[in-house]
Amino acid sequence: MLVKLKKEEMNQYIDFAYTISLDLSKSCYPTYADGIKTKEDFIDVARSSFDKVNNEILLFYYKDLLAGWIHYYFIPEDNYFTCESFAVSHHMDVALEELLALVKNQFKGYDFYFGCSIKNIEAIHFLKSNSFEKIEESSVCLFHFDEYQIQEESSLIKRITKDNFSDFEQLHHPFDEEMYWDCKHIYEDIDHWYIYVLYLDDKPMAAIYFVCCKMLLEIFGVDFKNKTFDSYYFELLMKKVLNEGKKLGVKPIYYFAEKKEITALERLGYQHFDDYVCYSKTME
Repeated sequence: MLVKLKKEEMNQYIDFAYTISLDLSKSCYPTYADGIKTKEDFIDVARSSFDKVNNEILLFYYKDLLAGWIHYYFIPEDNYFTCESFAVSHHMDVALEELLALVKNQFKGYDFYFGCSIKNIEAIHFLKSNSFEKIEESSVCLFHFDEYQIQEESSLIKRITKDNFSDFEQLHHPFDEEMYWDCKHIYEDIDHWYIYVLYLDDKPMAAIYFVCCKMLLEIFGVDFKNKTFDSYYFELLMKKVLNEGKKLGVKPIYYFAEKKEITALERLGYQHFDDYVCYSKTME
């Protein structure tokens, strides 16, 4: 049974929810098990949900016993639905079944996204059994700046603004249908983005783009001309990000990496944290 959480009830349940969110096998992404985000961060995100019309927190009960916490949000103009936090101690399949029924009923036509650790075997089994499509599989890599010193970087790399956004668009447009942060959404929110393009003979060859929030830097992607991965370009762009991160005073970097990127990341000092999958399904 799913029951809407009231603002005045939050303190009663927050410890329960946060404790389960630390278990990768019983929760979703964004994760609080990374040693970076704190309990205070979890509380702040939950509390702020009550001031947003597109957020809701549900408590999951199984046979009248509290078993889970589900914080979801949606973006109507994009038909986008996902979980901000999902922490279920037992009967994961029942919790997901009830959430799916709610989404089908209230969010018809929306794309439902669910990302989690490969350790969350129960959730993955449910998603597969209900015709969700796996749209991403990656290694979660973290970088800490404690001993990092700014390195020499390539002069071929330039920052992207609205004035030269078309250079980035050439590289990113082929990926527009694969992710929420397409060219349109990034351009509309460009003041919050750090975008760098690597040029060769004045032609854009590769790009990297990230955001920085509360001293956490998260890279959203690296794009290459003709979708052709180049390890040399990749490493040059990653060095640029590390330098910018150091200047910004961030503590960690999050990166969801593909297998072909791991060697370069390890050489730069990244550490593997987890393996991540994301599933999606359109609600009909």
